[in-house]
Amino acid sequence: RAIVLTGSMAREEATFVATDSGRQVLGAAEFLLVFERGARLPSSIDLERGHSEIESALQQNGLRCKVDLHAVDTTYLRQLTPRIFACELSRCGEVVWGDPEILALIPPFSASDIPLEDGWRLLCNRIVELLEVSVQLTDAPAFLPPDVYYRTAKLYLDMGTSFLLFEGAYQPTYRLRADRLKALAESGSGIDGCPLPLGMFSDLVGYSTTLKIEGIPTDEQPPAGIQYWAQAIRYARLLWRWELETMTGGAGDLSDQELYARWLRRQPVAGKIRGWAVVLRACGWHRSWRHWPRWMRLGWGGSPRGLVYGAASRLLFQLPA
Repeated sequence: RAIVLTGSMAREEATFVATDSGRQVLGAAEFLLVFERGARLPSSIDLERGHSEIESALQQNGLRCKVDLHAVDTTYLRQLTPRIFACELSRCGEVVWGDPEILALIPPFSASDIPLEDGWRLLCNRIVELLEVSVQLTDAPAFLPPDVYYRTAKLYLDMGTSFLLFEGAYQPTYRLRADRLKALAESGSGIDGCPLPLGMFSDLVGYSTTLKIEGIPTDEQPPAGIQYWAQAIRYARLLWRWELETMTGGAGDLSDQELYARWLRRQPVAGKIRGWAVVLRACGWHRSWRHWPRWMRLGWGGSPRGLVYGAASRLLFQLPA
């Protein structure tokens, strides 16, 4: 029924860089393929084939770009709940083919309806992504590898997203978030309990916004080095902890792990079960039977995603030292 472009490319905030063979998009072009209610959706194999064919055609035209296709039906849009993704999709999504009114199926809601935990989970996702590429830093290089540089910028950007959501000042694009942060910093109004130095934080988010939209410099000496990366992790820890305290009512004398354990205990049982059911389906019920006892023990502690967030944050926060 419709093909909808979403993500940073829909917001005209994708990152393009020059390469020896043409141009490259850092990140991905994300599309929703929206089918009628009850339609038989393409299989994952069909979608993978579609990804590959489109990416090959683009590369032949001098553009390297990862393409993500997600098949949904109209029920998916009607049942979207207040989340950062749903907000950005409804406000910034671009119908590139088909029914131009398809996004009107998304229920109306305001930014104030988005749960705070959604912003904290976004922060955790960026922590995981930066951890994935930080293994490239086997020493303290003067200049960051491009992957580390880009994902460090993304962490700064979505620290800004998460912070603004907790402050009731969320905006749907990176540009608007950077402007809102700058206005907060210049106003001099203190943020209750937040340990971030707002002026410096705003400057770094503003710099990262320019980097995200205009692209990573291609000369041999980009302006951001190891301190840009290390400072991002230090700020991420401060923000991660402050948001956990806000959500759980935890006191400042609790350790990071005690705060995190308090959040895990608040996870609904149904959510944990759904999370582990996804793991079972992905790994195969019969092929994974040897892992079942360990997974059952872990299941009491939290969902798979929740446990990954805890492990990733502990690891990343140690790296600058």
